[in-house]
Formats: sequence, C-alpha cells, structure tokens
Amino acid sequence: MRSLVSEALVGALSLTLPLAPGTSGATEATPPPPAPERVTIDLAGAPRGPAPRGDWFDPRRQAIHSDGRTVALEPRLRVPLVGIQRADGGWVSAAYGVNNTRIIRIRRDGSWSTVVREPDEPGGELDLDFLVSPGGGRLAYASDGDDASHVVVARVDGTEVDRFATQGAEVLDWAEGRVWVTVNRYGGGAPPRLAEWRPGSEPTVRTERRLGRLDGLDVRSGVAWRDDSGRRGLKAIPLRSDDWSAWTRSGYRFDGVSPGGRYALTYTDTPESPEEEYGFRGRLVVRDARTGSPVTVFTGRHQVGAVDGPVWESRRTILAVVHDEDLRLVLVRLHVGGRVEVLSRAGTGRGEQPGVVPIT
Repeated sequence: MRSLVSEALVGALSLTLPLAPGTSGATEATPPPPAPERVTIDLAGAPRGPAPRGDWFDPRRQAIHSDGRTVALEPRLRVPLVGIQRADGGWVSAAYGVNNTRIIRIRRDGSWSTVVREPDEPGGELDLDFLVSPGGGRLAYASDGDDASHVVVARVDGTEVDRFATQGAEVLDWAEGRVWVTVNRYGGGAPPRLAEWRPGSEPTVRTERRLGRLDGLDVRSGVAWRDDSGRRGLKAIPLRSDDWSAWTRSGYRFDGVSPGGRYALTYTDTPESPEEEYGFRGRLVVRDARTGSPVTVFTGRHQVGAVDGPVWESRRTILAVVHDEDLRLVLVRLHVGGRVEVLSRAGTGRGEQPGVVPIT
C-alpha cells in the first residue's frame, strides 16, 4: 500500500496543463467588460421548458429516462440518489442514508448493485463526490477512516484496481489518464497539496504553495479554485498564472467550468431578514472563465449545498434547483443570455428532491 507521507514521493512537476482559454503570455490593453445582465428568477412567469438534454432521473417514480426509454429501478431504493453519472453503458450514483451511504451501479434493465459501502468503523465516511473516468469504465473515490484515508480506483463492478493511503483526500478531476486529488487536508502532517496519480504508479505531489488547499480543479480548461470567502473572497487561477486572483470578495462557491471552457459559474449568498426561515436569496453568476468578470447574474432562492446542482447542461445552459415561495424545490434551466425555463413541478414538501434530477 502506498502512502503520501514518504518524502520519496514528494517532488515538483513541470507545468504541462493548458492556459485558461484565451490566455496568452502577452499583455494587451482591453476595454472594460460590459455590465452584466441581471435576472430575477420568476417561477410564475417563466415558461415551461423541455426535459434536460440527455438522461434524467425521476426520484418520485425511481426511474431513469434515457434515449426515449424509461428505466425503473428494481428494487426501489428508500434513500435519495445523488450525483448520478453515466458509466459503462449504465449509470453510477451515491445512495445517501444514515450509516448506509454507498456507491451503486445501475444497469440498463433497472437492476442495481452496491459497488462500495461506507467503512464500517468509527469515523468511517465515503465521499459522495466520486469521479467517473473519461471512458466511463472506472470510478475514483475517497474513503475516510479513523487512522487514514484512501483514494481508490475501481472498475464499475466494484473490482479494485489500485489505491493509496494519505491523511485526508478529496478527488477533484480525472483527465489525461490521471486522477487529481487534494491530499493531507487534516491531521498534523504536511499542509494540503495537489497530487496527481496515474493508477499503477506512484502519486506525485506538487509542491507549489499556490496549489495547496484546492477546493476544485478543471484540468481541461486549466482553472483551479479555492473558497476564501471568510477572508478575501472566492479565488480562481489559470494554472500557469503567477498569482491567485479574487473573483469576488463575497464569493461562496465555485460551481465549475462550462463545456468548452468559456464560462465559469459561482454562487454568492445575499442575506435577507434573519427571522425568515431559509432567509437567503442568492446570486448564481455566470462569469468569463478567463477573467472572472460577471456576464449574467441570476438572483433567486437557490438551493445551497445540494449535491445535484447546479450543473452545466451545455456550453450555454445551466440546470439549477431553486425554492418556490413555499420553499419547495423546482428544477430550472438558465441560459447564459438570461432566459429562464421551468423544467419540473414543485416537490410536495420541504427538503425533497425536485421532480427532475439531471444526469451528467
């Protein structure tokens, strides 16, 4: 079993990742960006939109809709499914339950089986933010215990391919045949660092200080990010730049880069009356991925901390979950240009999943 505590594994790596789209070494005088479009999400006035492109999940009926077919899960699961992704001709998902969190494989006939369970030990935890390999045949996930964490790569049927041990880990991205993870996120050892790992070989820890404590990474576009909202705001960095830059001083969360790498998505709370339950109207902001400049600002009662969203549906559309006036959940489509479409009816009670869950 490999461990990242060995000094022999620590080393610098030449930066081979691409610049963020449109970035170059030359500096040119550019006009100031235009003022962002500002949209208040009006569920009553928004038109009904078509179902999400690609596959989607109906949590009430426990059914996946794919290629014009409806695949009912058999037997039904009594716990929420989160983070559903396509893999190996079917799908994989985290099934979240108290002391029973697991990753499951769902086949095209609706049957399912458990790939990995939450460790049965004190402090055992399975990270719900697992990754699927670009080819869809493997999974990467982090599993925590009292004494150590493990980053594991396994086939979709659960057969383990490789693993390494560390003090703490969070999987970030899978690109160019490598799994990118933040390691040593807690404990008394070295400060957090970004590591890249090609299963079957030793992980390499990158020693640049600016790449420590990452909260997210998109290798394809060359952008990493870190949430310092309690200090200097949400930060993002093209990996070949010299310094971190604060995109917003009140930033709360970075929600990823669009396909093609032109836009990025961030979320910011806007507090209302402290007496109001769930008293937050937030701003979901589409930004230029090169500069962080706002392009479109969507203000609404956004779902905070949801595993299922918001997600990029296409290069110019986003699927997001919002609360209606009764705090029931509704799935909407947000267009970069500012248009809003409602995709699902409201749930029947607070805290439920919306009527439609996108599958990435």
